[in-house]
Amino acid sequence: MMIVVYGPDSFRALGKIKEMKEKFVREIDELDTSFGEIEAKALTVADLSRVLATDSLFAKKRLILIRNLMASKAESVVGALADYLSSIKTDNIVIFYEEQIGLDKNKKPVSLGATDKPKALNKAQQKLWSVIARDHQMYYPLLSDQELVRWWERRLAELGVTMSRVAQQRLLAAIGPDLWLLNNELEKLAAYKLASGGGEIDEEDLRLLVSHDLNQSIFELTDAIGNRDKAKAITLMRQQLIQNVMPLYLLAMLTRQFKIILSVRQALDNGQNVKLMTETLKLHPYV
Repeated sequence: MMIVVYGPDSFRALGKIKEMKEKFVREIDELDTSFGEIEAKALTVADLSRVLATDSLFAKKRLILIRNLMASKAESVVGALADYLSSIKTDNIVIFYEEQIGLDKNKKPVSLGATDKPKALNKAQQKLWSVIARDHQMYYPLLSDQELVRWWERRLAELGVTMSRVAQQRLLAAIGPDLWLLNNELEKLAAYKLASGGGEIDEEDLRLLVSHDLNQSIFELTDAIGNRDKAKAITLMRQQLIQNVMPLYLLAMLTRQFKIILSVRQALDNGQNVKLMTETLKLHPYV
């Protein structure tokens, strides 16, 4: 059986994959010896054949996670992979995780890549997609504002805590729709509140535990770079590194901020107002 998990929301996608693995271990492979995971960006047909041909010694089937099979390969290799997968029969469960594949407005698969504009799949990719997606598909797009609120409420309930409306708005405005960051902060706040005897998470808890407003710091850093203020930019950068912010994450946030600026500039040039921009760009009004 083949299952493809894809979409730009890596938090929910990887969470689903973790859930499927836990179920497999619980129901089929209690020793947890039959799970395999490979990064497939440079995978060939011979490599894939070796992976799928290997049997489990202790379970009746294997669970295999293959990441990014459709990414960064020549069309001839993609076509060969499609031919091979369409010709085999396996009792194993194969999960394909495609983090760079999304859906366009017509619900057709597109390559998200490193640019903002989705790119149509070439013929070889379409062929491979039709094979790996033939059994089961699980798509995880970015959450809308309403969906984000529902996710937030479910997560608070799972953690066994409540949060004031003001604290929720402040934290959401500071972090944005990044579920990885939101989840980390919620877990930290919940652990502190439960250890302190319970009660509602409020603004004081945020001031105590959320050590800095990262997005606001990025705004300031972006301004400093835009104004060519080297001294201020270096100081702000140093502050982030002292607070153990990973350099690559800092770079990603900075890149995101410039993308937002460019998108807003283009929207303004096209005559959009703030309400329309927040809808089309999927940004929180605070941002």
